[in-house]
Amino acid sequence: MVRDITERKQAEEALNQAKAKYRSIFENAVEGIFQTSTDGQYLTANPMLATIYGYDSPEELIATLTDIQHQLYLISPPLAATAATNFLRNYWLQSSPVLVSQDRLAAQVEAI
Repeated sequence: MVRDITERKQAEEALNQAKAKYRSIFENAVEGIFQTSTDGQYLTANPMLATIYGYDSPEELIATLTDIQHQLYLISPPLAATAATNFLRNYWLQSSPVLVSQDRLAAQVEAI
């Protein structure tokens, strides 16, 4: 029995090309791109995100930042939600999160 697997091979090649294209976009982006778990750990990060935060590689960033809320954010959403003063409540509602890089430099993040 002989089966023609040409279509299957073409589909596999198209899939591999699409994966390579999107991997290249992820790896070479000029903006930080990441994926996190619900418990606050990075699952993936691109090289630019590592650079933004002052790490040598995405692997170092992922290995070092294991609790994003407490290690990265200076003002976290839970803190802002339970703050005792209206100032903190208003600040959080009217501004973007403030992040801190590995070298402890703060940067405000714009929401899109």
